[in-house]
Amino acid sequence: MKHESQDGSGERDAGPRGDPLALWDLEGVGSVRVNRILVPLDPTERAAAVLGPVGNLARLLGADLVLFRAVWVDPSDNQIAYTRETESTRRTAERALEDEVRALRSRGVRATRRVVLDDDPAEAILRAVDETDADLVVLTTPGRTGIRRWLFSSVAERVARKSARPVLVVPTQKRK
Repeated sequence: MKHESQDGSGERDAGPRGDPLALWDLEGVGSVRVNRILVPLDPTERAAAVLGPVGNLARLLGADLVLFRAVWVDPSDNQIAYTRETESTRRTAERALEDEVRALRSRGVRATRRVVLDDDPAEAILRAVDETDADLVVLTTPGRTGIRRWLFSSVAERVARKSARPVLVVPTQKRK
């Protein structure tokens, strides 16, 4: 989606302080009471860095946070090895999110976690939005551009385009 600059001279891709913006069509949303925020996280430290600001937002709004991760293990011909790897991957994700939930709760934020097995993270997130009755989705994105963005399809973009709920996309790329 393209957004006109304040003076109508062209596209706007940064906020007043130079902060990157990711805006999607919120037409018709109006004012929204945010009771639950879904925060899908990949296993990177950059993604987890959003939890401080999102925790503050949840506390300010009196909203619950649901930390979410979709994990997937490439199927193998060996069903026993595949089952073990799948369960190990799920447990690792659950422990990691539980550590984050504990840290958020120690700051007075109501938080829970949810891990699902799914090979399509965007579709898993969209289902979780409905299943958790989230009012807002906060996603992180590494801020890829050009060919890298095209080659590595953007989960955040797919969720933002398909979600019936507002989506806030937070770039985790280091500022230069």
